[in-house]
Amino acid sequence: FTLVRFDLPSHGFTGPDPSDDYSMQRSLHIVRQLLDHLQLNKVHLVGSSLGGNIAFNFAANNSERVASLTLINSGGFRKDNARGGRGESLPQWANYLLYLLPESAYAYFLNWMLVDKPMILDQQIPLFVDSFRREGNRWAEMQRIRQFKKVSNGNCSR
Repeated sequence: FTLVRFDLPSHGFTGPDPSDDYSMQRSLHIVRQLLDHLQLNKVHLVGSSLGGNIAFNFAANNSERVASLTLINSGGFRKDNARGGRGESLPQWANYLLYLLPESAYAYFLNWMLVDKPMILDQQIPLFVDSFRREGNRWAEMQRIRQFKKVSNGNCSR
């Protein structure tokens, strides 16, 4: 197998999306364009966390391009009773929460995501923190959260 791994805009070292569009449709477009650029017609798709939600939606809408789907710690499915699930929006002060997280919170998050703890090396934690703290990522991630819409009919929407 050839492994292709990429960071979504607002994640890792990719940085914010210049379009400022963090909708599901935009994420699916990015995946589709990447596969087209690499001339990959059918793939074994793996998604972790938010990437799992995107992978799920990509597979649901592009089944002819997905040989298999693996979801790891996937989330992002908004519940009706969650803040914003009924049209409520996050308060403006929430934009700054990601700026206040200490490095230990990121280390906790990394440990929470991975089952195989020996794979987490001490030198990886600062890289993980830096990828979240890359210029523009925290603000972009809040825009992604604000733009996330619940999918109610099986079709992707923002």
